Amino acid sequence: MSRPELHAGTALLAALLVTSPSNLHAQADPLAVAPPPTAQAEEANARRLSFTGGVDVLSSYMFRGIRQDDRGIVAWPAVDVGVLLFQGDGGVRTIGMNVGLWNSLHSGPTGLDGPTGKMWYESDFYSTVTLGLKGGVNVATTYTAYISPNNSFRTVKEISLTAGLDDSSSPLPLAPYGLVAVELDGQADGGTSSGTYLELGIKPGVAVFADRATLSFPAKVGLSLNDYYEGPAGSASFGYVEAGAVATVPLTLVPRSFGAWSARGGISVLTLGDSLRSSNSGNRFKLVGLLGIALSY
Repeated sequence: MSRPELHAGTALLAALLVTSPSNLHAQADPLAVAPPPTAQAEEANARRLSFTGGVDVLSSYMFRGIRQDDRGIVAWPAVDVGVLLFQGDGGVRTIGMNVGLWNSLHSGPTGLDGPTGKMWYESDFYSTVTLGLKGGVNVATTYTAYISPNNSFRTVKEISLTAGLDDSSSPLPLAPYGLVAVELDGQADGGTSSGTYLELGIKPGVAVFADRATLSFPAKVGLSLNDYYEGPAGSASFGYVEAGAVATVPLTLVPRSFGAWSARGGISVLTLGDSLRSSNSGNRFKLVGLLGIALSY
């Protein structure tokens, strides 16, 4: 439950929602005379163009194991727009594109209580292109610019490649994925060299209470392929391991015409490598709690 959940997880998942072949209909001929709007036509159009948004409130902000702030309130408002560009029956089943804006607002020492007195700690712009391949494999390329509106850090520019498997039809779906991110300019760890980051993760889930809620158990490991975690003892390969549990409940009282709303809450535990302990007051473990609300339309 950290920022990569958007950039390596949420961005990809949003793209998958747009590009999943099982959730799409073929687009009508644009030159044909349009019939009166129907619920089915509106649904098909909505799946060509999707909007997702939400706000999470957390106890701490840990970016790939690097502590950003753990005092006061941390809030993550985000918006994402997805477009289905192509759908076919060949090896490439779908092509989708997502653009979005992710933000982190802080009341603690990196925000309102800090030197600038401004709460807008971070604003990230990203753009993702996702290929949905035969067999449920999805490959996404994302460009991200990590920007600090209150000048708490230098802008970091990054390009990443994510590969994931949609195994939701299996008896025990794990939703495995891997991500490689290369820093083009700037360093997330504040080091002297641009680094390369590797993340491997799974997100098994199960429906509970007669499908009225979903429990997921995300787990991931973050590693440095080259100079991503630079510490006093030099560059380290191991960054962190994170595991948690998240409960998501659809808000069925909201009319469907206003989109699909959901609420979620969860906890995760990070185990930090030696290079990251110094940024976490010397502690090896970090507990993070989360509450959030989301909309998809």
